[in-house]
Amino acid sequence: LGIGIYGLPTTFDEVKHKPNDNIEIEEDLIPNECPAGSVAEHKEMLNHIQPFIDQNMSIKPGSFCTISESVITIDTPDGVTSYRRQYPLPESCKQAIRETVDKWLKEGTIVRAPANTSWNSALTVVSKRNSKGEITGHR
Repeated sequence: LGIGIYGLPTTFDEVKHKPNDNIEIEEDLIPNECPAGSVAEHKEMLNHIQPFIDQNMSIKPGSFCTISESVITIDTPDGVTSYRRQYPLPESCKQAIRETVDKWLKEGTIVRAPANTSWNSALTVVSKRNSKGEITGHR
């Protein structure tokens, strides 16, 4: 048929090791503590974006985004609901769950559902870890 693919690189000059070679990782690299640029450039960048961070932090919980594209609707046929029974949650997490639910109720993020509703989404709890992988709480 005369079909072929030509001109594609099969090796790359910048690769100085084989895929199975043991690659040494620099020990002095610390995740989340390796800013790009000099200290002065990093500080200048942070100063430049700080007003936007402050503006974002001042948004009240429970407020809605005014960008029309941000509205998401889930259209369901008449008579069709979504109900996921709540599965057991770890007893050790119940205090964190209670605090989060109370906060969401206070902020208006959630509202109490009417009794015998045919709609429900189960809560999920995950461990919160620090940069070393140690569990520091739950969310």
